[in-house]
Amino acid sequence: MRCIKSSLIVIFFLALSLPDCCLATNLPEQSSSAQRDSLIQRGDSLFRSGTFKEAKKYYENILKLNAFDTLALKKLGRIAFLMEDWGMLKEYCGKIVDYDKSHIWANYYLGIAYRETGKYKASLLRKRDWDKSQNFFNKVLERDSLYADVLYQNALLLRYRERYPQALFLAHRQIELKPELTVPQVKIFRLYRYFVTHRDEREIQNWTAQHPGIHSTGRQSRASHSRCELDPEVQRI
Repeated sequence: MRCIKSSLIVIFFLALSLPDCCLATNLPEQSSSAQRDSLIQRGDSLFRSGTFKEAKKYYENILKLNAFDTLALKKLGRIAFLMEDWGMLKEYCGKIVDYDKSHIWANYYLGIAYRETGKYKASLLRKRDWDKSQNFFNKVLERDSLYADVLYQNALLLRYRERYPQALFLAHRQIELKPELTVPQVKIFRLYRYFVTHRDEREIQNWTAQHPGIHSTGRQSRASHSRCELDPEVQRI
């Protein structure tokens, strides 16, 4: 009996001296990691095929393993963005900023989400959402003003708020800093259309006089304004 007890004590202390990777208690973590990787692979495959709803199920299962898995939250956020589900986009990105308030990706998409939900709300609630949107864009700009197309996205918010000159300024700044982005270069004409439609000629002339470098762009937009309403190619912009 003493021999048995002595053997058990020796085994116990040997186990304590083993590295964590050799202990059986570490096996469930390895299993969870493998399960997570498998779920991501399956979700990514479905996402690439355009089966977003099915892909979403796999990413959501990852959150059952870890409710704050950043990669899974980002992938779910990407699906919500593509499906224009702004409420879900807020939820996923909100979980990220709950523990990392400076997360640039999450702040960027929260800016977009609150901008879009504000469009459908009454005056006071709209202002609240749009103020939040601006705050999120500001956080992105404070960290990296060249991040993605954040200047153009901010310009759209200003257009919603009918601050057309400021919107045009940011859009032109975006094109200047990142000329490889095609969307701002194409859609800036829509910003001009809003400007020339909602502002009087004197204000337009004053603004173009103060910005001679882009005067030709504004003049081209005004000259083509009547054609835009009938041109199906422009309507799709």
